[in-house]
Amino acid sequence: MNRLLRLAVSPCPNDTFIFGAWALGYLPPMQGTRCAFIRRDVEELNALTESPKPAAKVVKISAAQAVLAPGPWTVLNAGAAFGCGAGPKLAVPSGLGKPLKTIAVPGLRTTAATLLAGAIAQGELAGLLDADYRVTPVRYDLIAQGVRLGLYDAGLFIHETALAAGRLGLEIVFDLGRYWDKVAPGVPLPLGVIVAHDSLGPELIREADERIRDSLAFARRNPEAVRPLIKALAQEIDDAVIGEHIRAYAGDLSGDMGDAGKTALQTLARLAAQAAPRIGA
Repeated sequence: MNRLLRLAVSPCPNDTFIFGAWALGYLPPMQGTRCAFIRRDVEELNALTESPKPAAKVVKISAAQAVLAPGPWTVLNAGAAFGCGAGPKLAVPSGLGKPLKTIAVPGLRTTAATLLAGAIAQGELAGLLDADYRVTPVRYDLIAQGVRLGLYDAGLFIHETALAAGRLGLEIVFDLGRYWDKVAPGVPLPLGVIVAHDSLGPELIREADERIRDSLAFARRNPEAVRPLIKALAQEIDDAVIGEHIRAYAGDLSGDMGDAGKTALQTLARLAAQAAPRIGA
């Protein structure tokens, strides 16, 4: 039997770091299974899991998508991105000096948009928003340009661009990582998780979980082996930004989320249920 297992992940540095060894062929082949990787924007990945015929059966999605629209998918223990004191950031052009009327977000299904909705519902952005503010979904790598060109008053930044707002001439006005620490002190912030379609069956799902863990372990032992791929796919190619991103979002819980990760997902689910999670939907 020679099955084809398609995996879909984002091009952000933590995903490339975690999956790089597997994608580049540094791991032994899976018995009876060929593997192929595709890369998509995170909101495209979220939408993929809502398709009746998904293009991939192992997919990186937003943690909010996993808890709000789980579907026939199993959350894996390995490969997730958690932030401890780090998270998405709302940024504006320096010196904007007016209430925010237009906000670009990286997709309405994303964890970032869910957290922003929660913060707005709890009054955390009072005084920042115009009474008639509106939210527009924009692909994450196009948000900075749109804000700098004045197409939007503010942008919600994720992945490595969240760490480079100052270099882009933008000012952070609200840090969603700090907001999470306020509403869930001591709980890691679940940003993205890996899900496997239930049709794969428990044995192949377990194999995929183990393979992700092995791939991350290889990258930690041999970071230079995966670095060229990371830089080729990243939006920010500065080594310091990439390194900070990987340290922030490919930590110990990425190898095995354990009880701490599962508790974090439950906490996010409660927040999302309370806060009209998908702004503008």
